[in-house]
Amino acid sequence: MSTRSFTLPAFDDDALCCPHCGCNYTHQHGVEIFDRSEDAATGLFVGVHGKKLTVNTEASMKNCPSSRRHGVRILFDCESCDAESELTIVQHKGNTYINARVLYVKPPQPETEATSIDVFDPLA
Repeated sequence: MSTRSFTLPAFDDDALCCPHCGCNYTHQHGVEIFDRSEDAATGLFVGVHGKKLTVNTEASMKNCPSSRRHGVRILFDCESCDAESELTIVQHKGNTYINARVLYVKPPQPETEATSIDVFDPLA
């Protein structure tokens, strides 16, 4: 029996790293499973987002990470750069692929000037 290794998306000491900034402080916030017959436009969708469970037996497969078959998406947020990313497991033409990509990066918020008040000054 032979063994073969494969490279996963960037990991740091076994922790999944953000594909945008490389930080390893990522948090899962959703899992989606897509199951369909080959090239079918609809199929089974199971999604878990927080405490919400969605099951649809005739769901559109437009968000399935595989263009032809089954797929799994795990959604992440990054503590460092506020990017939302996904880790996907995809079946395509008899092969299984694992990939990570950035879905969205929140724009930086403008910094506000802090106002200090001297609580010991009665005129403040």
